[in-house]
Amino acid sequence: MISSQERSSEVPHSVHAIVALLGIHVFGSLAQLLDRAFLVAIERDWVVVLSQAAGEENFHRFLSDTNVTMKQIDLSCKVAAPGIASLAISLIGNLQWACVVVGGINLAALFVEYSCTSRIYALVPALSFPKQDLEPQAETDESYVVEENIISPSVATFTCPQWLPHNLRIYLEQPSSPGGIGLAFLYANALTFGNGIMTSYLLFRGMPMHWVGILRGIASAIGLLGTLVYSYSVAFLSLEATACWSVTYQSACLAVALASVSLVSSDRTAEAMLVSSVSLSRTGLWVFDIAVTQLQQQEIPEHIRGLVGGVQHAMNAFFTILSFALGFVFPDPHQFHYFVLCGFTSVFFAAVLFTFGMYIPRRG
Repeated sequence: MISSQERSSEVPHSVHAIVALLGIHVFGSLAQLLDRAFLVAIERDWVVVLSQAAGEENFHRFLSDTNVTMKQIDLSCKVAAPGIASLAISLIGNLQWACVVVGGINLAALFVEYSCTSRIYALVPALSFPKQDLEPQAETDESYVVEENIISPSVATFTCPQWLPHNLRIYLEQPSSPGGIGLAFLYANALTFGNGIMTSYLLFRGMPMHWVGILRGIASAIGLLGTLVYSYSVAFLSLEATACWSVTYQSACLAVALASVSLVSSDRTAEAMLVSSVSLSRTGLWVFDIAVTQLQQQEIPEHIRGLVGGVQHAMNAFFTILSFALGFVFPDPHQFHYFVLCGFTSVFFAAVLFTFGMYIPRRG
């Protein structure tokens, strides 16, 4: 074990270094906040408006194809980005200048993104239409009653306690809230190559760094395959059925991961079971993610679509924080089985919540 003093001995204590470190965290956090706001506007609102304008009679199919395409672009960039950064570091040799190059690429992409966003906004007049007031209309307003009946014909909403925050009450009163809460629970799962927890564990077990990178690429590719599986599934099944089987499949994969760290004595066999089960679970994760997102897009009224999307992203971030907080409680790599147990529990709870909160009531 390394003491806290030894861990901090190599941290620079100059004023310049401290200011730079604070700047990275402050401006990085601000960038993440603005990025989440942009995603809420695009993924939760603009996509629906664009699908309504372009899809017409085939609105649901167009919306599904658009969601899949956007997710494919997102996952492809996540696969390519680490490779580009590694290539820049290896070609330049100097880490500082490599960071400048990567930052320049991000800055150039920002201008491209802004120009494309402005172009879409100009081409689709419906995007500039003002939203309705966030407060519901009077009960005597027949148009509002008709709208509510069209949006949620299969599941009755319930009234939340008044002591809850206003935005959270609106979120929980939506018929798709069990699916959204289940999706948020998946973010408490630390069994992913996307964070440093599982990567650190594999390195602790002696796995070479290049093999970790290869396995991370394979896991990302399997997740990308999930977008194709989603398109095939919704062609034959409902969105509810697609979401139900995908989250159940993911929990089954993580059950294998749980068995690998608790029942298997061979180190190599346990590692193989852990890595393969986590990689295969990515398909179920992204199928469930797209299915729940589309359910929310289709069922949430226009005037609160952005509000509900913001609450969803906030809940996702909250459960992500919980997964990292677990690292403070169990910092020893020998305690990694607690992460596996918590990851399986969160996904299993999401499966139960969606099955009994949405799938079975709507099927009945």
